[in-house]
Amino acid sequence: MKNNNIPENLLEGLNITEKRNSGSIVKSLVYLAVAVIATCSLIFIKDSKSAIYMFAGIVAAFGYIMAICVLIFTHKDVLCEGKRLNGYTLYFDAANANVEKAIASKDAKALKNYKNTTENGLKLELAYSDDHSVARYRLYRYIPFEFQPDGEIVELNTEQVKVLTQL
Repeated sequence: MKNNNIPENLLEGLNITEKRNSGSIVKSLVYLAVAVIATCSLIFIKDSKSAIYMFAGIVAAFGYIMAICVLIFTHKDVLCEGKRLNGYTLYFDAANANVEKAIASKDAKALKNYKNTTENGLKLELAYSDDHSVARYRLYRYIPFEFQPDGEIVELNTEQVKVLTQL
């Protein structure tokens, strides 16, 4: 159930359902419509050796293939209590003691100063709903070659999530 960059361990204990994204269904229907139109145009083209006949055949085949691929390979939305969840990952420098204090006190505004662009040190994985009513994070520490959990899953309020997702 790892979709939309949401860490699976943050979904523990939540009432989770999956739903196909309506945008992928629409995109698939558009490809299918183009393929059907191209297939129908093959009936009206008399010369099977013409370039337009070959083009219509290629468009039809491409449309059918893309319609199927879009349905198979697009991610489903992860829903919690009917609200779509998003995932977000932040990295911080582990050498700075203020980072751990800010995380422990849930001071999201202080974390802005300690954000790191390299993927080492501390990693904060965040899962939140679009309206920020469901939000939780977990902290990981980089131990050579992998990140390991460095604490329990923590619930956040709306303001803290807004600040963290703006970092």
